[in-house]
Amino acid sequence: MSAALIRHRIRSRLANTVAAIATSLIMLAMTPPAIAQDMPSNDDLRALLFYFDASDTDSTNAELRRLQSQFPQWVPPADLSALRRSTASSPDLDPIYRRISSGDVTGARAAIATAQGSFPGWSPPADMLSLLRASEDQSALDAALAQGNLGAALDLVRGNAELLRCNRVNNAWRLAELQISTNNKTAALGTYGAVIGTCSSIRDVVATLDKARATATDSELSALVETARRRFPGEQAALDATANRLLGSDLRPTVANDPVATTQGSTAKPPVVVSAPRAAAVASRVTPPAAIIIARPMATVAAPTSARYASLPRSGDGRLQATRSAGKSGNFTTCTATSTRPRSLDVAYERAWCVYNLDRPMEALALFTAVASGGPDATVVRDARFGMALAYTKLGMTENAAKLAASTPFSPDQRRDVEAIILDQRGVRAYQRGDFKRAIAFFDGLEALQGTLRRDLSILRAYSYLNTGRRAEAHVLFTELNRELATEETRRGVAASQ
Repeated sequence: MSAALIRHRIRSRLANTVAAIATSLIMLAMTPPAIAQDMPSNDDLRALLFYFDASDTDSTNAELRRLQSQFPQWVPPADLSALRRSTASSPDLDPIYRRISSGDVTGARAAIATAQGSFPGWSPPADMLSLLRASEDQSALDAALAQGNLGAALDLVRGNAELLRCNRVNNAWRLAELQISTNNKTAALGTYGAVIGTCSSIRDVVATLDKARATATDSELSALVETARRRFPGEQAALDATANRLLGSDLRPTVANDPVATTQGSTAKPPVVVSAPRAAAVASRVTPPAAIIIARPMATVAAPTSARYASLPRSGDGRLQATRSAGKSGNFTTCTATSTRPRSLDVAYERAWCVYNLDRPMEALALFTAVASGGPDATVVRDARFGMALAYTKLGMTENAAKLAASTPFSPDQRRDVEAIILDQRGVRAYQRGDFKRAIAFFDGLEALQGTLRRDLSILRAYSYLNTGRRAEAHVLFTELNRELATEETRRGVAASQ
């Protein structure tokens, strides 16, 4: 598989944001935006024009380089003042965003068409199109759930991360109810576990435990309660009461040997917003929506078993061409079926990418590890180590990926992809454990690396500023986010930071 195709496949798997649920009970989160732009929008050009108007040559050149990296097909004019003329006027976006927020998809599309007619050359920004698609997909998901069409519902949430954000937690609850009604109890428990393992609202977590009671055994529900205990060390009283009510006793499973409990127990702090006196009416725990993912218990993640592939020859398995062809065409299921029990490292390498794309990261890690130890050439070894790093991040083993990246001469694109995921995961985890200063540093680093920051992470950063007492910076960020798209989280953030 060529390096270019690898990048295409991996980026297609990473692309947005944000989170999908599969029948294997894996919900992927924090995927980049699904909408890609070939040319910078007027909003993208604002910083460049600011520096240009200020005659700041160094900053202008730096911003030009960033834009050309983000939009490779864009060629800036020799006279940048031409950009000023093309962006001198642009439509008011607030009414369009308000229509999207209210679910008026038809009205929003009509407003976009009107704006394009009034402002030739203007195109809607990527986040607007992404939100518009999310609104359309929400309507489709509502219909699928109402009709009891589990397959259609799963296809929709796989394809759009926004549908499984914690500010849409009702989608996950309804999906679990449908899974139960179609005799998919295990899948439903995985969905409930995803909410408990990811969402930041203790109210939503307790409500989810209540819903899970109807289908979970005592031991299964006890495990869900324990997940909540580890994530919310400051809410033990509420969780004790919930355990007593749902289980008849205050069950506390022993977790002394659980690395998650050890690292996130008594020293972790829940994300608490300290409100100013004038904002006393705002809830003390003002937290933004996260993407729902199924949290794998880190205690069960072990080193890959690659020994069984270690003695494979570099080549000689006659299935290489069929396996490679299926992988290149994106038919990962056929690729995996064709390469069962690989008999050479080149087939193992092709299979690794296919099982990775089928959300089987442990198997992919074992295969990549074997190829990285005995691959046919330096490029394949490097690309296999790239696959290892991606598999580590998919398993939540962020620090393993970071150590590997530090010792591998990745290509620029590979390094950027891996470092972006690492910064993303580190930032979210720092936020979740209450280390808000480090969360800000990680999110700032991610923005510097990519040139932009996803909206969900931007909201986390704004709350991090608020939690560290930097109200002025938080207010600026919340105000900008609220201007772009007013939501309950941004409105509460604006109020709390005033």
